[in-house]
Amino acid sequence: MILHTRIDQLVNNIKNIDENFKSIDCDLKNRKKFRIWPIIIFNEKAFQTPFMAHIFNTRFKELMAEFSSKRIHVYPLTLAHISDLENMEQTLNKKPYLIWEILTTNFRNPTKFIPPLYSTLNGMDIRPQYNRVTSMVKVLFAKFDKENVDK
Repeated sequence: MILHTRIDQLVNNIKNIDENFKSIDCDLKNRKKFRIWPIIIFNEKAFQTPFMAHIFNTRFKELMAEFSSKRIHVYPLTLAHISDLENMEQTLNKKPYLIWEILTTNFRNPTKFIPPLYSTLNGMDIRPQYNRVTSMVKVLFAKFDKENVDK
């Protein structure tokens, strides 16, 4: 399954972070501690079903069990559907720092049940804002409504 391959790749990259990211971030070695929020973005609705995040996070934890670092804290795996990103887009454009609150809220109790990300977004009342589209549609409706009335 493709998602299992992505988890394996993600785990390998985290385990080899010092070697893999030297060319990306020169200051990585100078940092004393840092946090990693692993996220896999997918476009398959089936992975949004309840328990799917929990199942894949369990596998992620199994693969990460041997990894130990005093300077790296790895959070649970997040599965995000492309629509979750679309729903967060305008909120995060206004307040980018909310991403950490969203991720923390999503894992408020990882030992019991990790909800799908959309459930956390709904609980935090983070929804797509269609204001611009709505105003454009209203103008179009008004235009076509007048054309029908005049006939």
